[in-house]
Amino acid sequence: KWGDPPTGDMVFKKSLEDLDIYSRPGDKMSIGDVELVSLVYVFWNNKLMSVRMEYEGRKNYDLLKTILEGLFGKLSKEVAEGYDVCLWFGATTTILLDEGSLSFSSRGLVNRWNELREKEAIEKAKRDL
Repeated sequence: KWGDPPTGDMVFKKSLEDLDIYSRPGDKMSIGDVELVSLVYVFWNNKLMSVRMEYEGRKNYDLLKTILEGLFGKLSKEVAEGYDVCLWFGATTTILLDEGSLSFSSRGLVNRWNELREKEAIEKAKRDL
């Protein structure tokens, strides 16, 4: 659940700035007929913020879009005509599908993470001005 710490069966993979990436051996590596290349859990401040899956091929993108629309309704937003990026917005979760990856993210934690990064960028810029 969003905000939970890593579970005991998760394996730490790496840190990217202030995010910690984990995997979990034994996870099912498919969604319907779509085979996943990777599945990782992204934590910020030891809180689950996002689950990211990678896959290959346009056929799988089209299939995942159909699956997601069947589960969550028509997409909330297609970023721009001609771009293969689709978004669904739920009360607590944002789903992002692009060609090659699918992620489910906590709206609250991502918003706080973005706000903090923006504040840090502004403070850094103030010192330079």
